[in-house]
Amino acid sequence: MSDMQSAPLESKSVFLNVKSLTIAYRTTRGELRAVDGIDLSVCKGEILGIVGESGCGKSTLAFSLIRMLPKNARILSGEISLDSVNVILLKKEALRRYRWEKVAMVFQSAMNALDPVKTIESQLVETIRQHQDVSKIEAEKRALDLLDLVNIDLSRAKSYPHQLSGGMRQRVVIALALCLNPEILIADEPTTALDVVVQAGVLRTLKDLQQRLGLTVIIISHDISIMAGMTDRMAVMYAGKIVEIGSTSSVIENPQHPYTEALLNAVPTVGVTGQKISGIPGYPPDLSQKIIGCRFSPRCRYAFQKCDIQEPPLMHVKERLASCWLRE
Repeated sequence: MSDMQSAPLESKSVFLNVKSLTIAYRTTRGELRAVDGIDLSVCKGEILGIVGESGCGKSTLAFSLIRMLPKNARILSGEISLDSVNVILLKKEALRRYRWEKVAMVFQSAMNALDPVKTIESQLVETIRQHQDVSKIEAEKRALDLLDLVNIDLSRAKSYPHQLSGGMRQRVVIALALCLNPEILIADEPTTALDVVVQAGVLRTLKDLQQRLGLTVIIISHDISIMAGMTDRMAVMYAGKIVEIGSTSSVIENPQHPYTEALLNAVPTVGVTGQKISGIPGYPPDLSQKIIGCRFSPRCRYAFQKCDIQEPPLMHVKERLASCWLRE
């Protein structure tokens, strides 16, 4: 990892390292680089948020951390290391142990992640017994403990997914991800399609689990507002790149990249009347084409000549990193 990326974390225990990671999809229009040269460090026990609009590469990054990329995706270069083990080089059995035992994932759509013809308890038991040599009775006890851990009434253990609310299904998916006591939990858009009250409940569950179990949590979302009270640090992604990363409070209170500022301006503030909400004009760049200059330049109100001809690196700005020539 580059000095620039590691510098803000020197006093903490870096647990997961992503170095110069580039991932491309094969498409009918050619090779599309969804993740392009990303450096990222995750500290043990922290909650890291990765935020950006649809198509920015955040879910591709998340799936690469658990080696579950689709068939038309390939890692062109880079390294993903957990406790100094290069995850990209893991073979079948080692990769099987790595998934769910080291890193687990809460997928975006809870209803699609659950088997509709099996009870909640049976799905938990099956998952536990597929990975661990335990009796059915031991697995059933573990399953009930997990449901209790995510605040699901044990009377619902014999229920089928369609008999549960959206928020309950999402908490069941979290329980499934915790079956094998992983060290890192990745939550990909964990509040999608849930109303605001249920969203808050799911986020509280994740926060509580992180504190009780000492988990390292990575939350992926397009909604920058949910990061405020949830995450310790936040990485903002745009067009396959991390454009700003730092403590969540500093990024939200004083954004140093125009894209971060634009995302925040698009979110209404509760209790503020007469607030002007503005969208982001234009469209993200075509990632199947070679990009010259700053990727956000065509949509940026601060852009000047240098932005159009030279891509800015991540630079130290006010105790965080931002890739903007305004901060040079």
